Amino acid sequence: TEYWFDAVVDHFNFQPTAQGVFPLRYFVNDQYYANSSSPVIFYAGNEAPITQFLENSGFLWEAAKKLQGMVVFAEHRYYGESFPFGSPEAALTPQNISYLTVEQAMADFNTLQIHIREKWGMLRDAAFLVTGGSYGGNLAMWLRLKNPNLWAGALASSATPLKHLLRESNAFSEIVANVYGNVSATCPDKIRNGWKDIFDYVKSEDGRKNVQKELKLCHIPLPEEA
Repeated sequence: TEYWFDAVVDHFNFQPTAQGVFPLRYFVNDQYYANSSSPVIFYAGNEAPITQFLENSGFLWEAAKKLQGMVVFAEHRYYGESFPFGSPEAALTPQNISYLTVEQAMADFNTLQIHIREKWGMLRDAAFLVTGGSYGGNLAMWLRLKNPNLWAGALASSATPLKHLLRESNAFSEIVANVYGNVSATCPDKIRNGWKDIFDYVKSEDGRKNVQKELKLCHIPLPEEA
């Protein structure tokens, strides 16, 4: 079921913005919710409409059934239909985009959690488990670390707090190659050869034109981009 919550635009300033609150979208499934002490699995939305995650997170429904809990999917501010200032156009101006921060999004989810507790009359011992994937996994981890009084635990899927270590090494490429290798032993070499071909192509103007055509890029790669 779709719900809306009045989220504060700026959680960290005593002087309110011109529009003090905005409608933050969230979805609730309480078909397995047993009672006011039952746990809540809270999905911290990330950089896309929340419906994308709602439709691709079957594990959470299975967990809710086993735990007799509620499932909540909360949309991240500035995505989907959860825009401050009335519209995406107004929200994304240079001045108003300043309210799109990790800290503001975390405050949205903290206050939404309190709102849900009150709306459904939950007891104090009802545990909220926050979860998310990728950036949303980071949010889940940070919410638990920063507000352990609100979040009983976190399931951070594909979180990337140390992604700089992957960027500074070949570790991520090795992991991906191994995944493809599990499907077919010939896949990793084919991928490596494909990259080699691309690097060879972009050394010439005609080659860069061919790369742009085959990969349907917006423009022909510049020499310095190659």
